[in-house]
Amino acid sequence: MVEAMRWAGDFVTGVMSDWPEFPFTYGGVDANHPNTFPKVGATDADSKRGRAAANMYWELAPDEALIIEFDAHDGLWMFTKMGVFFNSMDYLYRPVSFTPSRTKTDRDGRIRLVMAHRDPNVHNWLDTQGFQCGNLTYRHMLEGEPAVLNTRTVKYDELMQTLPADTAMVSAAERTAAMWERFHGIRRRYVL
Repeated sequence: MVEAMRWAGDFVTGVMSDWPEFPFTYGGVDANHPNTFPKVGATDADSKRGRAAANMYWELAPDEALIIEFDAHDGLWMFTKMGVFFNSMDYLYRPVSFTPSRTKTDRDGRIRLVMAHRDPNVHNWLDTQGFQCGNLTYRHMLEGEPAVLNTRTVKYDELMQTLPADTAMVSAAERTAAMWERFHGIRRRYVL
């Protein structure tokens, strides 16, 4: 029993010391270039499964916002904000992930997600939950080619001048309604 507990303790301390660095060492995440996705590609195993993924390390000051921009494309894709162990952030109460069904496409055929510390009233807002840094994962599955992902960091106060004039916006009531819809959809899928 003592040996088993020692093993379990070593495992937990090993995870705490090794795992936070794993994405940077083996997962293609570039700590020296935050807010930039690496080229999206699929490994041989991923290609056989019809998927591709890319992870990005992000850092945002309180007065900054990050725009993630790409062409609308076929297939099922998703963006998910992740914690240090690549676990999802609070998806039940916060807009921390997007799929085609929840995303608005601009008239030019581009999708623009905005990550910011406070709600800019942009439909495609990714909430930082108050964290200054973290991981964002893009996954592409099924048909079509993965997107070419462009990112740029802007001052929060200059965000609306940077985005196209026809960017889909939401009122506070619309954001609340969308979050209730998300909440009930997740509760139907998972008994929480």
